[in-house]
Amino acid sequence: MCAKYTFYKNPPNRETGETGSLYAKVVSGGKVTTDNLADEIADICSFSSADVKGVIRALSDRLAFHLKYGETVDLDGIGNFSVTLKTPKDITSPKQIRAESISFNNVVYRSSPQLKHQLRAMPLERAVLPKRKEQAEEVRLQRILTKLETNHLISSSDCMCFNQCSRYQALKDLKKLHELGKLLRLGRGKQKYYVLAENWQKGMRKEGEINEE
Repeated sequence: MCAKYTFYKNPPNRETGETGSLYAKVVSGGKVTTDNLADEIADICSFSSADVKGVIRALSDRLAFHLKYGETVDLDGIGNFSVTLKTPKDITSPKQIRAESISFNNVVYRSSPQLKHQLRAMPLERAVLPKRKEQAEEVRLQRILTKLETNHLISSSDCMCFNQCSRYQALKDLKKLHELGKLLRLGRGKQKYYVLAENWQKGMRKEGEINEE
């Protein structure tokens, strides 16, 4: 997978009248939620998705706590967080302002050198606009069920290919079918596969019949 980009044009130069230059901008590939991250992290470690979400909530709480008291929070491999303040306009002397007039403005994030280094090899691909309309959910889910009639086992990567969607969307679709009782999940981590619940149950019944004989 590659990050998609497209070109935008800067406004014309007012003084010279020259045409504005082009600049590249990433086209959003979708929104990644806490649930998405928790599921992905759970796939590659021994923690459950609920455990991961609990840690993320605790991290958010501790981050706010330390920022509230003027500390900078530095997370290895991610970056550091600090706060900026709002100050009334036209102030030229500290005597003109009271502490009550100063307030929180925003959280500033500065990425770590490690994260920047990882993104230097960012794969890019020119986006084709206008963006194609996303397939309806019922179409994607039905295609998964249809593929399983012949493939027996599929992974999230398989779904990404035949539904032409992101990994996050593929995991979301598989999770929904699993919760509806349509699919069973086998394995863990990168070796996680999905099967039709009905076919799996039939296979278990047949195996039981053979053992009884």
